[in-house]
Amino acid sequence: MEKGEHLTLPLRVWRGQLDAHVANTGGDEAANKNVLPSVGPASSREVQARLPFPAGAVKYVMRPGGDKRGFWLDLEISGVDKAGLFEWSTNVADPTTGESFPVGLSALVFEENLIVNPRTIESGDVSLEVLQKSPVIAAQFNLRKMIGSIHIKGVSSSLGFVKGGVQVLVDGSNYLIKVYIVAKPGVGPGKYEGTIKVDTDDSARGEIEVPLKVTLVP
Repeated sequence: MEKGEHLTLPLRVWRGQLDAHVANTGGDEAANKNVLPSVGPASSREVQARLPFPAGAVKYVMRPGGDKRGFWLDLEISGVDKAGLFEWSTNVADPTTGESFPVGLSALVFEENLIVNPRTIESGDVSLEVLQKSPVIAAQFNLRKMIGSIHIKGVSSSLGFVKGGVQVLVDGSNYLIKVYIVAKPGVGPGKYEGTIKVDTDDSARGEIEVPLKVTLVP
């Protein structure tokens, strides 16, 4: 989950067994958003310090399961204002039998869900003579979504002689954005500043702008 995000995780509990997956109550998109990410190999988890969830950050509500075999446990998670690996546990009593059993939750909270690296790009010197022969890939940056999916709809630039391209590293989550410099009549040597704009299908970040500096030399 992302820092500051609010999640609802409905878990189905059967007699003697806790459902290991998050119930899909809103289609594939909701399922992808609510499933907690893997925190990596055991060695990675051992290195990262485990922190308790802030007081009141995890709340739960029990509701009937529609049959006598079990019930639902709705976990509400909010109020986590920093990144890290967090843990929470409590004892829950079966409303039918009164039997008490432990329930634990671990969550890796990211500083950002959508990562752009680097956040600004600079081409260095690009020769106009070389551009007359072919476009030049002057810079590139990575766009990656840690939780859920994202797809790129287009890449554009505020500079007329700069074009954008996309290389798919992992479809739905990881992309390499390439910045091309092309020859254009009337554009001479000098230092230029503009932006690269990436249009996505992400509801929270539909447009992503990255500052760009380009230096053209003879």
